[in-house]
Amino acid sequence: MPERPAPRKRKSKTRSSGDVLSRRSIERALGPRRAELLAEAGRLGAGRGWPVYLVGGVVRDLLLDRSTNDLDLVVVGNARSLARDLARRHHATYREHRAFGTAAVVFDDGLLVDLATSRREVYAHPAALPRVEPCDLHADLRRRDFTINGIALNLAPRRFGALIDPLGGRADLRDRTLRVLHERSFIDDPTRALRAIRFAVRLGFAIEPDTADLIRVAVRADLFSALSPARLRREVELLFEESAWDQIARSLRRHFLWAAIDPALRPSPGEIESLRRLEEWAAWYAGLGHYEEVRRWVLALSWLTRRWSERERAGLATRLRPDRRSSSALFGAADQGLEILAAVRRAPHRPSRVLDACHGRSATSVLLALAGTREGWPRRALRDYLACWRTVRADIRGSDLLCAGIRPGPAVAVGLDEALRAKLDGRAESRREQLEIALRAAHGA
Repeated sequence: MPERPAPRKRKSKTRSSGDVLSRRSIERALGPRRAELLAEAGRLGAGRGWPVYLVGGVVRDLLLDRSTNDLDLVVVGNARSLARDLARRHHATYREHRAFGTAAVVFDDGLLVDLATSRREVYAHPAALPRVEPCDLHADLRRRDFTINGIALNLAPRRFGALIDPLGGRADLRDRTLRVLHERSFIDDPTRALRAIRFAVRLGFAIEPDTADLIRVAVRADLFSALSPARLRREVELLFEESAWDQIARSLRRHFLWAAIDPALRPSPGEIESLRRLEEWAAWYAGLGHYEEVRRWVLALSWLTRRWSERERAGLATRLRPDRRSSSALFGAADQGLEILAAVRRAPHRPSRVLDACHGRSATSVLLALAGTREGWPRRALRDYLACWRTVRADIRGSDLLCAGIRPGPAVAVGLDEALRAKLDGRAESRREQLEIALRAAHGA
């Protein structure tokens, strides 16, 4: 593997400890309940002689004044024992991962607190899952991915809120820079390269030059092929849970990381720009709030692979090994989207014909069709289908047809379908009109 110099270490302009976030500022950022939970964890640890720290992304987001949800704690002691105590005191759910010395406490309102015994990681080979062993806090911080995630907050009663920053993370936060901690970081865990893209886009940070060079070394060495499909797929899922798909795609291209997902993925500038429109439609659809779930990563990759052969799509499925539903979408949603769009463009401007075009198709397929439209009837029609037409029902029921003398069987479904079409097209607004149309259709079936 080509050798690269280690990333230049950044000296923090602040002391590694001594700066303190006040209890009030922590309460303002996290809320009084979370702040009290942190203080309680610190007291429980101190009672056993175990220092407890808030670490990682939550500290980073606190310093950036960004909202944050779950809490990650490091215990220089026994995290599982401390987690059990915390769970008992709050009648919360407790679960543990003994091999890694970690545990989680899930509270009734869904709040998740992750606790880990401070540890260093030893990797037997590139992309392997690590073997862990206990260590002090500073060694635990040095095993992390980026300097901005290597900051800790002391939770001890007498030191509550004191910041520990041995790696210069606060200076990089000020400079809006993403810096890896050591030259083997992407060798040990290649998923960190994809994580770098995610953090850089989310935070609006620049990936510093040595870190960018190390990403390219990992790509040239094809380290990503050693990742399990589950680990690679999880990073892809997380990438497209972020906003700004076009920026993510450009950054992946700039750092040659599309090949890490699949060597055949080489989106053009035009395709990358079109991802922005697709994301806007995905966000619009999610805002409707009560329809079929769309998996964002599947939607994005379906769009980028819509001109691929079946063989190329099979290669991507092998690479990511998604579940049956996602695999079905990756293989078929793009083709269905093209079929839907062609059918809507050909059809008369009637809602019932749009219903026919979209019948049995997933929301993913319809969104892919919608992303291929411009202003005009097809766009209005597909938007209205997703927003309301797909959930419209006739005002009559099968029992109405049975009471009117129609025998049970396919004729009932034919009648109801025709009543719905008439309602959608504005030809039968009342129940009486719909029943008359349904009966004629059922008798003719």
